[in-house]
Amino acid sequence: MYSEADVCVYHRHVSAFLADPGLFCGAVHFRWGGFRFSIRAIHIVTLMIIPLGFQYVFVDGLTAMAKTKEALMLSVFRKCLYAAGCVVLPMLFTAEAAFYTEPLADIVSATVTTTVFLLVINKHLRMRQAVTV
Repeated sequence: MYSEADVCVYHRHVSAFLADPGLFCGAVHFRWGGFRFSIRAIHIVTLMIIPLGFQYVFVDGLTAMAKTKEALMLSVFRKCLYAAGCVVLPMLFTAEAAFYTEPLADIVSATVTTTVFLLVINKHLRMRQAVTV
């Protein structure tokens, strides 16, 4: 069986491989131009990864509060923004603009989801407090 140290070393190497775009791209690209373009694309796509995390947490929170209709609408909203951006941004700018669709959809959906969550959670907590009093 593996010791805790073995698991930690394995996890460290896998995490480093996945977190470093250079290592990841180096495994699949052999030409320098493709390598540099891939690293740039990964950086662009992950620009708004933190707000996206908030969006996922709030959607999961709404689902846990049995507000599945709102949660589903917010998830679909993000997917629709992404799909529309993949079509519209390259038409308005260059093909490379399609990579900016992901961070744009992430920040807009995170803002909308946070607003909806704050409105719903206050109403939910007031209703819950009224029931317990």
